[in-house]
Amino acid sequence: MRIGILGGSFDPIHIGHLEIAQRAMCKHSLDRVFFVPAYKPPHKTMRILTDWRKRVEMIKKAIANEPRFEVSDVECKRGGISYTIDTLNYFRERFPNAELFFIIGTDSLEELPTWRSIGDAMRIARFVSVLRGNYDETVFKRLEKVFGKERTRQLREDAILEPPINVSSTEIRRRVKEKQPIDGMVPESVIEYIKENRLYIEK
Repeated sequence: MRIGILGGSFDPIHIGHLEIAQRAMCKHSLDRVFFVPAYKPPHKTMRILTDWRKRVEMIKKAIANEPRFEVSDVECKRGGISYTIDTLNYFRERFPNAELFFIIGTDSLEELPTWRSIGDAMRIARFVSVLRGNYDETVFKRLEKVFGKERTRQLREDAILEPPINVSSTEIRRRVKEKQPIDGMVPESVIEYIKENRLYIEK
């Protein structure tokens, strides 16, 4: 079995997240993709996130029509800072015979050398980086100095291109606050949930 793991704040989840999961699934023949909302990401100075239960509910609604997509609240229930190594250890224990694929963005790719226990993490899972169309190829040359040629080659081969979708959770929150439409940016079921729960009005 091949399992993808897509972490993030998902505040809220949007169509870009869903397309990334689809692209990773197609390239790596994934059987399942888990969306893992972070309780508190370690590499960001974050605003206060929406309650994790609401973020989980939005994910559930967004993925309802894709049976291979699932949500895991492991990081939220664990609490504290969400370190990738802890999450990967959880999935390795849960799926001891599966091949794990951890999906990350371009910014995270550049920060990999600073991640906690990154060597152990990369032994547990293959890292699938989502590259922007204008990404700097020299990032792999810098990573090669840290991880060596073979592991960096694997990173490059496993990467996927970011979908040409100009949408972000930050922009969605801003539009909701300013009473602008977000149609086409998030699934309709998520729009309704945001309205019903009056999310992002004060943010």
